[in-house]
Amino acid sequence: MHYLISPVLFPSSKRKCVMYVLGLSPCRIGGMERFLKAISLEMTQSGWNCVFCFDGEISDVFREYISQPGVYLERVDSQGNLGFRAAFRLFSVLRKYRPSVFVYAFHGIMRCFPWIAYLNGCDSIYFNDHSSRAPGFVARPLSSPKRAIGRLLTWPLTGTLSVSHFTKISGHALGLSKAPGIVIPNGVEARETSAELSAAFRREKHIPSDCTLISLAAWMVPVKGIDAALRAAQIVLNRSSNTHFLFAGDGTHLRSFQYTVTELGIEHGVTFSGPIANPMEQGLFDATDIYMQPSLWQEAAPLAILEAMSLGLPVVASHIGGVPELVIDGKTGFLVPPGDSNALAECILRLTEDGDLRRSMGLQGKLMVQMRHQLHQTASQYAAVFLRKIPISGVPAVEQPYPA
Repeated sequence: MHYLISPVLFPSSKRKCVMYVLGLSPCRIGGMERFLKAISLEMTQSGWNCVFCFDGEISDVFREYISQPGVYLERVDSQGNLGFRAAFRLFSVLRKYRPSVFVYAFHGIMRCFPWIAYLNGCDSIYFNDHSSRAPGFVARPLSSPKRAIGRLLTWPLTGTLSVSHFTKISGHALGLSKAPGIVIPNGVEARETSAELSAAFRREKHIPSDCTLISLAAWMVPVKGIDAALRAAQIVLNRSSNTHFLFAGDGTHLRSFQYTVTELGIEHGVTFSGPIANPMEQGLFDATDIYMQPSLWQEAAPLAILEAMSLGLPVVASHIGGVPELVIDGKTGFLVPPGDSNALAECILRLTEDGDLRRSMGLQGKLMVQMRHQLHQTASQYAAVFLRKIPISGVPAVEQPYPA
């Protein structure tokens, strides 16, 4: 970065350290937690330290999972509305570690983070866009005053790192930053399906061993499309008795959805498992035959979809956000209009009734993950950017959509 004004607070004594400020609280071992560990391994192997600053409580299970020399965890609450206390806390953490690279994620791009990092002498400042967009979001330029404010706030940015072409293109369309950007697709750890994990998971959750299991792992909130999924489940269960639906997760509307199940009369075919601390290791995907993601929210690049595909599962998902970059309609699964329970049910029924189609789509998805979405590849690309092995200056602001 070429400074027009030299940072005034800590112009020297920077360390080989990357600091990630994340607007989330790690309570389990999911795709994002695995991503952070992979990043930390790449950076520490290059002789760098990693600092992860979370907004909220850091669970013991995550502390144990990511623990290694050179990795540090900090807590900076109320990041989304960065008031004086939160800003002071972030300043203190920056003073403590003096990172060369500063990254913020799970926030909107319009934050004061870039300036706080800039004034603390960070050499490189990145916005890592993992954020989904709200239902009804339209990618178009904001008003001139908003664009001016956005460009002032983001002036110190070195670049943006997007997890999908959807997030990059829609973010660029708003006109809030002139920083160059690249797409680094999400990745997951690949392994073979375990029959032992599958059997153990079904026993634990009291799911029949011989049924076709359709699963969803998500927050139990309306924007995740749970209502449409339950109504689709009613259609499927009425036509295919040897099926079962599993909803894994917690959320503010869990009780409401449980009441809907009773109201629809499908208690016999639906299980709410509650949150699962480590879905990949506890056998959720191993036990599943079909994965669904009926979100109304314009998802950026759902890691749960990639985890399901990595184990050879076909996916039925909403045609929304960055999902079509992962689920290739008719090849690795089916895409349906968001909120359309009838279309969701029909696609699920096609897969339950045709084992060959289910296996073929699952295999195509698994191959796609192996070629394009390996976690070690994703982490190495991030590390290459942070270590300046991949320059992002001059990268076009908008690229072609992800190839089918």
